[in-house]
Amino acid sequence: MRKIKVFRKSNVKLANRKRRLRIALRSLLGIVVLAAIVLGLRQVGMHLDSLQIHQVQVSGIEAPLTSEKVIELTGIQVGMPILGVDLVQAVAKLRENPWIDKVKVGRRLPHTLLIELTPHQPKMILSFGQFYYLGSKGEVFKELKGKTDSRDFPYLTGLSREEIEQDPPRAKEVFDQALKLLAAYEKLGISKELGLSEIHYDKGQGYSFYPEKFHMRVKVGFEDFDQKLSC
Repeated sequence: MRKIKVFRKSNVKLANRKRRLRIALRSLLGIVVLAAIVLGLRQVGMHLDSLQIHQVQVSGIEAPLTSEKVIELTGIQVGMPILGVDLVQAVAKLRENPWIDKVKVGRRLPHTLLIELTPHQPKMILSFGQFYYLGSKGEVFKELKGKTDSRDFPYLTGLSREEIEQDPPRAKEVFDQALKLLAAYEKLGISKELGLSEIHYDKGQGYSFYPEKFHMRVKVGFEDFDQKLSC
């Protein structure tokens, strides 16, 4: 048979006092926390206006890009709230520019926005009826249009647009080998004096190049360019 607990009146009163005390303490704690939050928000509000962009620092700039043009592309202006800048959107806008390979946008509180660029490095001009810059990593990154795009680069010829589009991996191999030939040629002591007008690819005979100051074609095959040009 289970025992029945009997509570004396004094125990009941004590339990009630403890319960009321706990409730009071919880209420007091809630008021303190709420007051701290309100005070914190007020302090943040007082400082938000001071967290404005005073300067935008751009690194990695190379022609034809300029710091002014890069900042203009982002839509960011001095005086804007620095915490209100959408960094992801700023990066997306910059990536729309074909000259920009990689980009990072960040904040350095309280007043500086940072933009770090890695631009494409044009090495040749790919020619197949249209003209495109070929970058240092073998990437085709921009069509040449107008007088503002420099043509002071050797041309790469021999591939058609259809061949490039139908077999991109093979086209990339051709680009990479052409860049190796260009690098080997530039190591020659007289390369700057002779200049380089064109590198031509032929799938049967390999690569050949045309010095700018001489009307002659130099055949070098498919590989071992350093060795062949050093002879």
